[in-house]
Amino acid sequence: MRLADLTAIALLGTERVELPPVRAGTAIGDLQSQLDFSRRESALLSAAALTAAYERAGVLPLEDHLPVPTACEAESRQQVGVRAGVLLQRMLGGEFSNLLPEWLEQSAALGALAPPELLPALLELGAKSSALRDAILPVIGERGRWLAAQNPGWSWVEGVQEDDGVWHTGATAARSLFLTRLRRSDADRARDLLMSTWNEESPEDRATFLNALGINLSPADEAFLESALDDRRKEVRRAASALLGRLPSSALAQRMVARARPLLRFVPGESGSIVRLKRATPAMIDVTLPQTCDKATQRDGVELKPPHGMGEKAFWLIQILEVTPLEQWKREFGAGPEEILTASLHGEWKTELTEAWKRAAIRQSNPEWAEAILDAFSEAGPDPAFRPLLDLLSIERREARVTRWLVERSRPELCGVAVAQSTHRWSEGFSRSVLEWLRRLAEQPSMDWQLRSELKNLAARIHPKLLPEASLGWPVDSAGWAFWSKGCDEMWSVVHFRHEMLTALQQSI
Repeated sequence: MRLADLTAIALLGTERVELPPVRAGTAIGDLQSQLDFSRRESALLSAAALTAAYERAGVLPLEDHLPVPTACEAESRQQVGVRAGVLLQRMLGGEFSNLLPEWLEQSAALGALAPPELLPALLELGAKSSALRDAILPVIGERGRWLAAQNPGWSWVEGVQEDDGVWHTGATAARSLFLTRLRRSDADRARDLLMSTWNEESPEDRATFLNALGINLSPADEAFLESALDDRRKEVRRAASALLGRLPSSALAQRMVARARPLLRFVPGESGSIVRLKRATPAMIDVTLPQTCDKATQRDGVELKPPHGMGEKAFWLIQILEVTPLEQWKREFGAGPEEILTASLHGEWKTELTEAWKRAAIRQSNPEWAEAILDAFSEAGPDPAFRPLLDLLSIERREARVTRWLVERSRPELCGVAVAQSTHRWSEGFSRSVLEWLRRLAEQPSMDWQLRSELKNLAARIHPKLLPEASLGWPVDSAGWAFWSKGCDEMWSVVHFRHEMLTALQQSI
């Protein structure tokens, strides 16, 4: 009786199918013949148990004919201490995972390695998250690179090599990492390598690799990016257009200037006169919407169909202005960003102009316009552009601006968004200002669920010197504590774990 036959009988039922006869004279047959076949169900189950054990025991192990891999080179650096390794294991398991980048960064700075037993989890994490690969590489050591070579799923580690052979023979993840790292050290060589294999790349890989040119982007990349505007893949064309739009001197940017200039006219303001009973009029920007979006305009990245709720021509206008160099308008209008933005608020198309200036400042990485936009529009309330605009400012100017809002006690929702979207590691002074503001805020009843849920993320940015005191001095007896207590408890948990993590890492060396 084979296990497959017994399984089929179990599915059909012993009342409908007879058990097959026992083959006497065999080891398994002699055992099965001792069963009581008058009790069909019992006999079936017993026969299945015997047969399954017999068949499993008789399976020969697979033979590995591959050569034994070369032994891993000896490590030249020591690994982190036991406690730091335990905390890393917890983060890899899902606890306080937002602190994992800091663990990797601090370990690399100390020259320490992750525990060997956690290398598979780190390599798997790198396979899933390209953003963490550069941070993972310094802590896996020789053993981690050796281990990655044994598993094709971890081939991304090959990208750390400086040999061009990785580009020609590696997997996509390894090639992407190689290109990104090479772009930082030798931008021209990285671009030339990409050009050498461009026609053989898959459409998906072309889109992936082209984004790497955003690192150290320069006019030397323009000719290649211009040719990519004719690619069959939409994602490739979009990426090329976005990169060319960051080069103010590019031919694409100048084509956008030619399209944009007839669309905007700066109308200076006029002062009033009591004698003539003339009212003062503010400066404004007169807008003429584009009438067509031809093939050449679409080739340069202007999409034809607008999102729901936006007019077609208004959408074209926003996209054209987004790529037009912002310095063009300072020369054209003879006015600075503040004056231009103020004038944009007076007229029929203020919503579209506001959106265009935000997009242009972000795409062109213009801190002067970003700061002017934050001054002009931040009081309008939370905005998806708020964080990327803040990110364009230097850390010092960013912290000074947000601190001013906190001290002036601007609208709590504005301050909450500004603090939540200040995603850099905070200075000691800024950390203290934010904690003081939060303590004041926690005294009052609130319904700001978003900020409350964000508190645990803020704990990852507080300056390390303030971690021991971050959970002290909170208004636990105030009227607002019933609302804020849950978020603060979550924040303190992160604070305590982070303090323990940093202490354990320092003690590793």
